[in-house]
Amino acid sequence: QWDFDFDLVKKYIQVVYNSGIDAVEVGYRSLNYDNYYGSCYYCTEDFINSLGIPDDLLVSVMINASEIVHHYECGQDLIDSLFLEKYQSRIDIVRIAVDLKDINKIFPAVNNLKRKGYKVCINLMKITLISDEDLLLSLELLASNCHVDVFYIADSFGNLSETNMLEKLKLVKTMQNLDVGVHLHNNQGKACSNALCAYKNGVEWI
Repeated sequence: QWDFDFDLVKKYIQVVYNSGIDAVEVGYRSLNYDNYYGSCYYCTEDFINSLGIPDDLLVSVMINASEIVHHYECGQDLIDSLFLEKYQSRIDIVRIAVDLKDINKIFPAVNNLKRKGYKVCINLMKITLISDEDLLLSLELLASNCHVDVFYIADSFGNLSETNMLEKLKLVKTMQNLDVGVHLHNNQGKACSNALCAYKNGVEWI
């Protein structure tokens, strides 16, 4: 429930840093207070600043597109409520988790985050349910309406094979000026092998 022990979070970040990894995602950024979900669900500036993160380790947080869309439909800009200008924040990277049906509703959020100075990643969820045609259409819509730095395919059910993962990544790589990433779940024990496969095939964002 994102409510990790504070010392565990600090230890985890230090291990990531010592491993030579360039960026660490510390959790979500959200305004969803219907329940308390733990510090790593909200990742406030005060919480992030309290973690003693090394200056040369990039910091990422994730936001849910469903929350963006809900606020947008209510006439509110969630991004302005959640994020300072980049120069005022320890956060470097914002990753947006989005379902296929909402891909065309997040362009204003992406553009606002870019204006604020953040690197922006799109995390397309449930990739094993998405056809190649719909994947390419999503990429074309993004390219026409906003600038995304990294496009992740998300193995939300943990059932992505290495072969299928590489085929999907090859499609994403057809888009110029776009880094690719994989977001892996371990439901079927494939996350580690898929991560190694992605790394060996030139994927830098894992």
